[in-house]
Amino acid sequence: MSYSNEKDLEMMLIYGECNHNNATAAVREYTARFLNRRQPDQHGFTDCYIDRNVRVGAEEQVLENMEADPWRSIHCVVQMSGCSRSTTHRILQDKRLHPYHYTRVQHL
Repeated sequence: MSYSNEKDLEMMLIYGECNHNNATAAVREYTARFLNRRQPDQHGFTDCYIDRNVRVGAEEQVLENMEADPWRSIHCVVQMSGCSRSTTHRILQDKRLHPYHYTRVQHL
């Protein structure tokens, strides 16, 4: 489920108050604070926190790898950065970069 940046931030702050290890308590706290909003489940809190933290560290590494050699394939960048293929694609799309696809063409 996708939330706005404001709601993501509020969820991350509440999850942080619950020491990042008790998503059930975070759901209860979020429900108590925001009665009129759509209530996330436990996965909403853990996924929001994990996705943001993984992408912050991975984004720098992916962009450095692409900047060093723009002709690298996604496969190489994934192996060098250690993040998933989908995260790598998302980072490149956010920065309006395109993965390089090497295609052999027969010379005439």
